[in-house]
Amino acid sequence: MEIVKILSIDYEKMGEAIAALRKTNVKLKKYVCFFKQIYDADTDLEPCEKGIQCDGCTDMLEASVSQEDLGRALGESKNVVASWETGRTSPDMQHILALCTICDLDMGEFIRASSLALNPE
Repeated sequence: MEIVKILSIDYEKMGEAIAALRKTNVKLKKYVCFFKQIYDADTDLEPCEKGIQCDGCTDMLEASVSQEDLGRALGESKNVVASWETGRTSPDMQHILALCTICDLDMGEFIRASSLALNPE
């Protein structure tokens, strides 16, 4: 019989992964840019007809996606995103699913990469 490793999510590792996505994931940058164009009344950006397929959105977001913008796109505050990234709190499954869908990541792989294997006793 095969022994199954029990995984425990390491929220600090998951937070680091979320912070890395904000800095490097092009699909997340495009999504947040598109979200800002459509829903942010404070922006002077015109909504792009190409939506998240627009390469211009990436140019507007050469820097990291801010915690505030990511939070707004996910329906949370900047403080919630900051808490996720420091490992103080963890995103719930709907936020993990949303992030993985937006970033085109396999949710299982994302969770496994943020997990520790516990030794069975």
